[in-house]
Amino acid sequence: MTASPAAPPIPGHGAPPPAPTSRVAYVARGVMVFVVGALLLRVADAVVPGWLGEPRAVIRYESVQSAERDLGTRLMIPAVFPDRLSWPPIEVLHTPGADRPVRMTFRSASTGDVVCVIAQTLDGTAALPPGMLVEGNLDAHVAISRDPDHPVVVQVVRTPDGTVWREATSLIQNRRVVIRLVDTDDTVLLRMVRSLRRGRV
Repeated sequence: MTASPAAPPIPGHGAPPPAPTSRVAYVARGVMVFVVGALLLRVADAVVPGWLGEPRAVIRYESVQSAERDLGTRLMIPAVFPDRLSWPPIEVLHTPGADRPVRMTFRSASTGDVVCVIAQTLDGTAALPPGMLVEGNLDAHVAISRDPDHPVVVQVVRTPDGTVWREATSLIQNRRVVIRLVDTDDTVLLRMVRSLRRGRV
């Protein structure tokens, strides 16, 4: 009697089932996903603020001109600039904070002491970030100018080292500008604020 031919094998039939994923491989994949996610978050944290124009740390510039080139805009500088102040500023800083805050610091031409600070935001009128100006006690509220072109608030601030500053705050051309000046009255300070222009005249 002739034997019937054997049926063709069914693919996979009779083969051992695939081995279950080991715990080690599962944990390794989880660690890999975590590491990749952490790296992506770090990249985003480093890159996105730069896209928005906000530095991750304080940037110091050698001059007003180098700051303006890097920031892509002119800084507000008073056209009325007292002779007793030394030009150029000894310090130009761009710090983290809303609306891109910048600070310039000036010395006295005669004593070398710091006697004037001009801080400003470049992209709006947000409040200056903490530490942009030395914290001090408000000694007096001097005046409020309601000039529609240059609304100004002037006050007297005493810093911890005992220095008494006249401080003027103005919102101009969609910027907040704060000028601090060591002086005995607010006459020169108001002239400086009202002469603010983009770039030095």
